[in-house]
Amino acid sequence: MTQLEKTEKITINLGLVDLGQIDLLVQEGFYSNRTDFIRTAIRNQLAVHKEEV
Repeated sequence: MTQLEKTEKITINLGLVDLGQIDLLVQEGFYSNRTDFIRTAIRNQLAVHKEEV
């Protein structure tokens, strides 16, 4: 089973300003899509708190 097959779908609500900023970063090519941005943000926060988790 690949890593992508071991995922679970979640739903989040974001404000329009935050979503617009994410979309701008995607359009500028910093991320391939919204999911890529959100996954990267989550991984960064998990790395910051690695001692706690």
